[in-house]
Amino acid sequence: MLMRSYWCNSRVSIFCRKLKEGKYTYLIKLMPRYDGDYILNPAKAEMMYFPVFYGRDEMKKVSVK
Repeated sequence: MLMRSYWCNSRVSIFCRKLKEGKYTYLIKLMPRYDGDYILNPAKAEMMYFPVFYGRDEMKKVSVK
């Protein structure tokens, strides 16, 4: 699996050449700047040339202390 990742304007993009069927986990380190409770937007995966095929995760709550 060839993979590239980019970080730009509070968005992370990960590109993979081929993915076999299954579950994948990507860890992205975040820098906490302010204490509080936040909601993370859902992760989205889509095919580059066929964006009608996509999947989304659910929104998640995060607490920074």
